[in-house]
Amino acid sequence: MTRFNSLVGILFCMTAAGFMSVSCVDNMDDESYLGSLSVTVEAPEAYPDMELSGLTVSILSTADGVQSTQTTDDKGTALFEELTAGTYNISVSGTYEGTSINGVDNGVLVESQVTAYSTVSLMATTVDLDSPYYGLIIKEVFYSGHSYNYDVAGATVVKDYFFELYNNGDKAIYLDGIHVAEAWSPVTSDDIANAPAISLREDPNLDHNYVYVSSVIRVPGSGQEHVLNPGESFLVATNAINFKEEVRTAAAEYGLPVDQTMIDHIIDLSTADMETYMRDWLYDQGRVGNEYFDLDNPDVPNMDNVYIADPYDYFYLDMTGSTLIVFKPEEELTDKDVMIYSYVGGDEAKEQALMKIPVDCIIDGADFVNNMESARWKRLPDVVDIGFGYIPNDDGSMTNFSQRRKVDAEASAKAGRTIFYDTNNTTNDFEPIDPPTPKGGFNY
Repeated sequence: MTRFNSLVGILFCMTAAGFMSVSCVDNMDDESYLGSLSVTVEAPEAYPDMELSGLTVSILSTADGVQSTQTTDDKGTALFEELTAGTYNISVSGTYEGTSINGVDNGVLVESQVTAYSTVSLMATTVDLDSPYYGLIIKEVFYSGHSYNYDVAGATVVKDYFFELYNNGDKAIYLDGIHVAEAWSPVTSDDIANAPAISLREDPNLDHNYVYVSSVIRVPGSGQEHVLNPGESFLVATNAINFKEEVRTAAAEYGLPVDQTMIDHIIDLSTADMETYMRDWLYDQGRVGNEYFDLDNPDVPNMDNVYIADPYDYFYLDMTGSTLIVFKPEEELTDKDVMIYSYVGGDEAKEQALMKIPVDCIIDGADFVNNMESARWKRLPDVVDIGFGYIPNDDGSMTNFSQRRKVDAEASAKAGRTIFYDTNNTTNDFEPIDPPTPKGGFNY
């Protein structure tokens, strides 16, 4: 935009984005559009006397994704100055006596020539070191779909989704009977405009001792058949297929070119530890299975199927934001654990059958939403995951980005193997990466 009139530039920025973003800074002749943000933290209930200095405070502009970081002073305060007016998401992290400390405050408005104030209540993450599942974490989740730049004739699209578990602890973990579920949200790629005004985690009519999910799968076995040693990964593919070959085949069929750069960006999941496959299971129930997206590699074992809500017809990872939980229920899940959730989407009354998962049996969770402004669509309670992640510049289309946990270099150096951050804060623990890296890309 030509810099011919500051007033015109300001009006354009406010109209196009709701408030001014960094991209419009060049159209200003002064600093009247800047504001400040003062963040003060409050000690968690578990440690009322903890030292509040030295905590990391990160703020993220929801207008342009620009992030700034400060540390708290001895009063527990961090001051951010010369900020572009707009809304910001705040995330606080640190440790105290070996315990992770986290806090968030989303959607804080910063106005021009004004100092905004935010008080963030901190939460201490308690860890049961004696749990047989101590250290079991979600390491990576791919749910955003392949960019068409790397997917000839749509051969892959969303058929190569996967999630990866990792043993971040120092003892062997037996995965038999471990469940993985996809938490549900009424916000989907084709229904955002008609979404209800409130998320499940905020709905006062629901019991928030539960997480509400649309699909549940389980690692088969009831003993010690599937061991995960420290530093090892367990890869579960939606389809354990070598999609490099699928792309070559599609290119030949349609007479389209394919080069090695494209092939290098396609995932080979044929060596996954397990895959999700629901088609036959659904047919046995008289339901419809998906013959296009739900494929079966007979050489790779299948996860057990526990539950999938209508109208889904395969293990569904939402392209607009996928939220997974890993858990071990005390009792077998049955129809008694299913409830009907009623809500209004747009002007239409709707219902969805969902399975209730007790929060106290959840081992790990990772909450990914549609974009940086979608904090209200978090699906997990703060006690499971206080933050959230998202795919950058995502509009619900194929992006080729995966969500991968960050390596804790200091802890890794001490342990002599890769240790990932695990603060129960997806905002701090994960980062989007391109291309996805199943069982790779994480050496410290």
